Amino acid sequence: MMLIIGRLLSGRGGIRLHLHRLRPHLHTLIRLVRVGVPNLLETSGMWIGNFLVLKVVGEIGLNQTHGAIGAHIITARIEGMSYLPGFAVGIAAATLAGQYLGLGDPARARRAVALCWATGAVLMGGIGLLFIVIPRPLVALISDAPEHLAAVPTLLMICGPIQVFFASYAVLAQAMRGAGDTRTAMIMTYSSTYLVRLPLAYIVGIVMGYGLPGVWVALCAELVLRGCLFAGRFLHGGWMKARV
Repeated sequence: MMLIIGRLLSGRGGIRLHLHRLRPHLHTLIRLVRVGVPNLLETSGMWIGNFLVLKVVGEIGLNQTHGAIGAHIITARIEGMSYLPGFAVGIAAATLAGQYLGLGDPARARRAVALCWATGAVLMGGIGLLFIVIPRPLVALISDAPEHLAAVPTLLMICGPIQVFFASYAVLAQAMRGAGDTRTAMIMTYSSTYLVRLPLAYIVGIVMGYGLPGVWVALCAELVLRGCLFAGRFLHGGWMKARV
């Protein structure tokens, strides 16, 4: 924190922080709340949803598959090789969207976000291909436990093909936040998580008895839906008209 504040005070990064301007300003605070609170709720709701998915996986570990929690966590960590770069590209999309819309140039904002979207899709799609082609060596980098080497490669092959859709969510959701369209992003994330992700994971994994692979099929199906929702919002263009 101190390093960041020092950088801002110096002005070397292109933005200078002036201490005399840190007095509360009601209009600015209202704008911050209007944009920030939906993003807070979206992120919190998403992680609560992930925790509830982990509860489903825990039930599978107790009743069906030994080591299910470990296999689930390892798969998610390996998948981070894909989605973390995707979210990094999304930060660029958010920055460019905010800058160009602030300049009053929605066409350039749309073009910049589309380029980031394509970059993220190529990047994450390529890494997803590795999940399909060499899943076992990737697992061996983290764990040599027999139950993990048996279960995790299958889960990676399930999530590999949908990384392009994951990229659509990772990049376009960030772009919408950068444009100030945080309320729509929150509504779509909540709808997808709690109306599709959680019920489908429980039904396929526990009720239908497909276990951990069934849970991951459900999670990936929901990510496909979420990616399509955010792609639809981007193509619709409503995100460029958000009030900040």
